[in-house]
Amino acid sequence: MIICDTHVLIFWQDAPDRLSENAKEALSLGLDKNSLACSDISFWEIAMLFKAGRLRNDISAERL
Repeated sequence: MIICDTHVLIFWQDAPDRLSENAKEALSLGLDKNSLACSDISFWEIAMLFKAGRLRNDISAERL
């Protein structure tokens, strides 16, 4: 099992070029084997980054 840290989740979504080749391979392998996970606290940390204005979402809910 591969447990993703908060910054990995953010980089994977918004800036995959910031991930190393090893990290990208591990994520791909984890996806293939259905063995990726993250801590619940990562969702809270991401929410706090949005609240603090350090992350932003440019996609409206209607577009989702």
